[in-house]
Amino acid sequence: MKKILPIIALAFVLSGCAGTKLGDLISTATTTITNPVNAVDIYRVKNVYAASLQAAEDWRVFCWSKPYAAILADPVAKPICQNRRSWLRAIQVAQVKARSTIDSATAFVQNYPTLDASTAIAAAWAAVTNFKNAIPAKS
Repeated sequence: MKKILPIIALAFVLSGCAGTKLGDLISTATTTITNPVNAVDIYRVKNVYAASLQAAEDWRVFCWSKPYAAILADPVAKPICQNRRSWLRAIQVAQVKARSTIDSATAFVQNYPTLDASTAIAAAWAAVTNFKNAIPAKS
């Protein structure tokens, strides 16, 4: 009891100096911190990643369904399938980076639900965007 009285007195003194009421000071000290980024944001990243995976698979099937000479003769297939091996390497590298950053962001959100995960989510978005941009598309 002797230790609590000086603390209460100090709280009254400090609250008077700050111009705040004691109730406001106590409510500020006891409020819960909500994370501005939640699991819904990581699910959005995962959905875009899944759609990009499907687009990459469709591109691979389309570009490898015919012989290379037939693809170069096709005016629709040529722009998106020319240099298909280099495109495939770029897609594979971007896919691995995107998967690892998504896994890291997911683990961070699950392990630290009260910490701000916006940096991890932003890194995952950047990696997924790079993966999506690595897939050739007809412009």
